[in-house]
This record gives sequence, structure tokens and C-alpha cells, in this order.
Amino acid sequence: MQDPENIYHILYYNNKAAGYYKIILNSPYENCTIQQISNFERLYLQKEFYNVHLGQQLFDFNANIIKESSRSGIWLFMWKENQRAFNFFNKKSFIIIGSHDFKISENLSNPNHQMQLRFKEF
Repeated sequence: MQDPENIYHILYYNNKAAGYYKIILNSPYENCTIQQISNFERLYLQKEFYNVHLGQQLFDFNANIIKESSRSGIWLFMWKENQRAFNFFNKKSFIIIGSHDFKISENLSNPNHQMQLRFKEF
């Protein structure tokens, strides 16, 4: 948590923790076609807050931090079976650029899309 490239925030709604995120400002990764790119390493919203449109606000807040840090885009891993998240990121113009198996245990892993968004003004 001391690394200045890592930024964490918790989103509160009506005095309850509704979501949180972690971004890594300078985080190039294989398959990324953008040099100055940040990673949405964690971006979660608790289910009870889905219909309050906080996901949009959380995304916009993070994207602005990344843009203000002179980054040209964002990449992330997203579990392939999370259709709700896929639809959200697809609407934001993220594209699939690869895949990654997130290892849970020796015998179990979750398949993930690697997705990327290039900011339009860059």
C-alpha cells in the first residue's frame, strides 16, 4: 500500500461501503497495444448497489485519475462468465486483447478475458 503507483479507494453510499478499487498507474502488460497504460486490478461493487448506478461513477472517477496521470488507456482481466461486467466494459468500448487463466488452486482456475480501453483524446 506504500507504492505510489498503486491507488486504492473505497466507495461509500449512505454510510455503507459499496465498492472499492485498486489501480496501478504504470502497468504495461503483454498483449497491450498502448505504451502508457494503467491496470484496473480490482474494481468491485457490492450486489446490493447495482441498481444505484454507482458502477458508472466508480469507473468515471478512476478513469479521470488515470487520464490526469497522463496515461493513454486502461487494461484489466475480467472473468469470462461475468456477463454483467462484460456488458459494462463493452459499453465503455473495451476490447478483448487476450486471455488469462486466474489460478485459484493447483487444480482450479477461472478463465479471464484481458480487455483494453484506449482513451479517445490520446
